[in-house]
Amino acid sequence: MEKINQSELLEKLGIAAFGKTWKADLADNLPVARPTITDWMSGKKPIPVGVWSDIQRILNSRLLAIKSGILELSEQKHVIVIEEMQRKGKVVINDAFAEYLNAMSDDQIQDALKSYKSEYAKLSKEYPNDSFADILTIKDALDFQICVRDLNGNLDLAIAEDCATSYQNNLNLAKSFDLDEIFMIQRLKEITA
Repeated sequence: MEKINQSELLEKLGIAAFGKTWKADLADNLPVARPTITDWMSGKKPIPVGVWSDIQRILNSRLLAIKSGILELSEQKHVIVIEEMQRKGKVVINDAFAEYLNAMSDDQIQDALKSYKSEYAKLSKEYPNDSFADILTIKDALDFQICVRDLNGNLDLAIAEDCATSYQNNLNLAKSFDLDEIFMIQRLKEITA
C-alpha cells in the first residue's frame, strides 16, 4: 500500500471545499485555531485521525448545498432571463398562461413539448386545412420557454424575443376566437393528460 501524503491530501480537500481561502475556512469549520492548519501542513503537528471524518462531513454538506443551488438556479434562471427582457423593454409576456408555464420545471416543459407535437400531428391529419390558433399559441409559448431556459444549450435572446412576439401575436389571434389565457392553460393540461 502506498503511503499517503496527508498534507497534500488536506490541501486538496481544503481547496475542494473552500477554494483559495481554504485554510482559514477549514479551520473555522472544524473548528480549530487557524495556525493549527499551518502546523499540520508543515508537519509541525500531526493531523489527528478524527479530522478526516470531519472533513468528509464538511465536504458532504457543501456538496449538498452546491447541488441544491444548481437545482434552484436551473429551475429559476428562465424567470431571471424573462425579468431581464422585461426590464430592458424588449418583450413583455405577462399573462396567466405565461405564469403557468414559468412555474413548470424544465422536465415538465420538455414533456409538454412532446405532448404538443403528438397533438399537432394528430390534429393536422384529422383537419388538414385548420390553422389551430390554440395549438399555435401553445407552440410559441413552449418555444419561448425553451429559448429562455437554454434547454438546447444555446441561450439566444434574439430568438427568445422572436418567440415571445410570435406568442403574443398568436395569443391575440386566439383571443379573437374567444380563447383566452385560462383556456390555453386548460388546453395544455388536456394535451398533457
